Amino acid sequence: MRVRTPTPYVALACLLAGGVGAAAQGTPSIQPGGMVNLATYGSGAAVAPGSIVAVLGSFPVGATAGAPSEPLPSSLSGLSFQFGGNLYAPLFYVSGSQANVQVPWELAGQSTAPVTATLGGQTSAPQTVNLATYAPGIFTTHGLGTGQGAIIDNTTYTLVDASNPATAGSTYIEIYCTGLGPVTNQPATGSPAPSSPPFATTTTAPTVTIGSVAAPALFAGLAPGFVGLYQVDVQVPATVSRGSAVPVTISIGGAVSNTVTIAVQTLVFSDEFNGAAGSLPNPATWTYDLGGGGWGNGEAEVYTNSPNNVSQDGNGNLAIMVIKYIDRFHQGAEC
Repeated sequence: MRVRTPTPYVALACLLAGGVGAAAQGTPSIQPGGMVNLATYGSGAAVAPGSIVAVLGSFPVGATAGAPSEPLPSSLSGLSFQFGGNLYAPLFYVSGSQANVQVPWELAGQSTAPVTATLGGQTSAPQTVNLATYAPGIFTTHGLGTGQGAIIDNTTYTLVDASNPATAGSTYIEIYCTGLGPVTNQPATGSPAPSSPPFATTTTAPTVTIGSVAAPALFAGLAPGFVGLYQVDVQVPATVSRGSAVPVTISIGGAVSNTVTIAVQTLVFSDEFNGAAGSLPNPATWTYDLGGGGWGNGEAEVYTNSPNNVSQDGNGNLAIMVIKYIDRFHQGAEC
């Protein structure tokens, strides 16, 4: 299991979700209850400091725009958002009806805050946003908060869906989310998380539930190199039932995320061949068919159960060797 930078696909799905084109010129306005977790779009629900949110409303920018670099800017296409009048929100993306921003870390400990939008010298009426320490949300591939999660295989880096199901008891997965609360090594508001150890890990351990089975988090923290995007790594438990839409949730600090899905298949059989070098494979699961001295077809091969022909190599592999032998009466091979 490795902690790594998310794939460009995941980053794009998480950070540029939603939004339409430019609006006609006018005074900006924020929709009541219009600051929502970008992963869930849950209207009226509290959002967490440090998390990524969508601000819904009317924003008459001349053109849509995305942040060109990090740290994130406090203004895009002339549009900015202020909490409490003087705390600016870093911007990922703006359009005529939606802006994606990071909730400033500095709002930690507050239960509410006023937010306004400013464009071209005109400022909107304030709207009150509800705040909570934890407001987990798991991103999805279609950006609506339900269905296939933005969850990838930690080894193949592919989406864990019906075409690439996780194997229960074997596959390690990376869950991309936001709103998991305080972290160690907290970056500045608008700045990316550390890309190398020590990482920015959550100060409270989340619980991941796959199907009805709890999966302990092996890593939980900000995704390396990203702003406000969290990553939780777990192994899919062996007892998870298989299916093409197995539910996944994250709970932390008493708050529970939206439910998303992954595909899971059952592991039928495995052998890691982790015995000592030169040893035979486990006789409880492996047997030898020696063919009764040649299978009755005149072939010269002789089949054996000798470790000279089949043995574990001490490095997790089973080595099967064909040995040619010559004597005064026969020329052939042992298999």
